Amino acid sequence: MEVELADLLQEFPDTGMKLIAGKEGLSRRVSWVHVTETLYMADF
Repeated sequence: MEVELADLLQEFPDTGMKLIAGKEGLSRRVSWVHVTETLYMADF
């Protein structure tokens, strides 16, 4: 399942995501994501 970046920003406003650069790329589709839940990313 793919989703556009603009849709993510609109559909999940409570996540705290904000666009700081790359407005031209909002119509790009995301098909693969990585999620990591750790406080120690530097150790990864």
